Amino acid sequence: MSAAAAAPVQDKGWFQAAPQSPPGMHLAYTHQVGLEVAGAALQAHFVAARDGCLSNPALHCLLLSAQLGTPPVVFATGRFGGARSEQAPASASLRVRLPHDQVAAYATTLTQPLPGETPGVVRVVRQSTTAEDLGRPIADVGQRVAQLQDYLASLKALGSRLTISVSDLVKIASETAQAQTQIEAAQAEQRDLALQVATEQLDVDYQEQAAPPQATDPIAQVVADSQAILRENMADALRVAIAGVPWLPVGLVALILAWIARRMLVGRRR
Repeated sequence: MSAAAAAPVQDKGWFQAAPQSPPGMHLAYTHQVGLEVAGAALQAHFVAARDGCLSNPALHCLLLSAQLGTPPVVFATGRFGGARSEQAPASASLRVRLPHDQVAAYATTLTQPLPGETPGVVRVVRQSTTAEDLGRPIADVGQRVAQLQDYLASLKALGSRLTISVSDLVKIASETAQAQTQIEAAQAEQRDLALQVATEQLDVDYQEQAAPPQATDPIAQVVADSQAILRENMADALRVAIAGVPWLPVGLVALILAWIARRMLVGRRR
């Protein structure tokens, strides 16, 4: 079960909340939102969203992950191979878990302008919602917990017998500890599945709006590429010189023969 929609309009109702789960189903919803932030305001909006989750107890927001990426330096080449450094757009990601009735309220704050900003700094470029039915995993882990609890009860009853030997008592104690550990692990899985159904996960990807390409001054471009141009011309000259090396002996022999012929012609005239 999934739904997806783009949301180019920055109004308070841009976020599409998940529908109510049908009776008897255990649906875990995940929302994915892509935001494009203008200028250098990405970090400020990322911090505001992260702190808004952590500092507002009314939201009952659980922060699962928060990552702010450092934009790498990209080296671009000019027409003649000259390298120029360019700053890549910044990015960040945020993953939170919220109760059903708090997801939309929190999501709409993501696009609201910060103090001193004008509306439109943050633009929604992508939104999608997916749902996973956890009914079968919930039933399976519940059955496993019940079986382990019955097994643990039988072990305790067996260990309470008066006629049991010391070696059997040691084995029962070991099996009891293993069963208790398995029960605790299964119950933790139960709680995790119940949390996924009782809440919704929201994944937010921030991307800095790329600056429009700037017109390049031809003279500035030539100056920037001057070293590459010089190297290219020197390489061409070197290629010509290397290509002429095999013809040097031939040229030398031709010059010697021409000189001999000229001497012989002069001698005959005398």
